[in-house]
Amino acid sequence: MLGCVIDRMLGEGSVVPYLQGTLGYRSVTLTVDGDDDTYAETGFGAGVGLHLFANDNFSIDPALHVFRFGGTREFLQIDVDDAGVPITTNGEITMNSAEIDISSTSFLLT
Repeated sequence: MLGCVIDRMLGEGSVVPYLQGTLGYRSVTLTVDGDDDTYAETGFGAGVGLHLFANDNFSIDPALHVFRFGGTREFLQIDVDDAGVPITTNGEITMNSAEIDISSTSFLLT
């Protein structure tokens, strides 16, 4: 996901809890019957975690995040009727998902 993250640290010291808000964009590829289909989603989320400062310039940040993503995908479908005549259908599908992410691989370099 590519986006913006805002942290609010809740204290001082070498172990600092924080709250986090996230806005973002991601590209999703679905494979159906061997065909790849890519579409974009926007999302938002919230998280809680800990900044574990190893020194003044480096921390490891385990966290629990909850995200909500949604996007719209346009499609063109071509079918063939009983007489063998091609029939095209244009449409739009709205995709929504919710995710929970437990992360311990974030790093804060200051």
